[in-house]
Amino acid sequence: MTGWEGRNRARSHRDSTQIILFIQLRGLRFKLRTGRPDRIE
Repeated sequence: MTGWEGRNRARSHRDSTQIILFIQLRGLRFKLRTGRPDRIE
């Protein structure tokens, strides 16, 4: 039981970090495409 809990926790943690990296990557791509990251419209 504890083994399953640890595995599930590790998997969720990895997924959350992957999601954060994905969002940051999308933001970087958007900034590069717009060329003006400071302008918000």
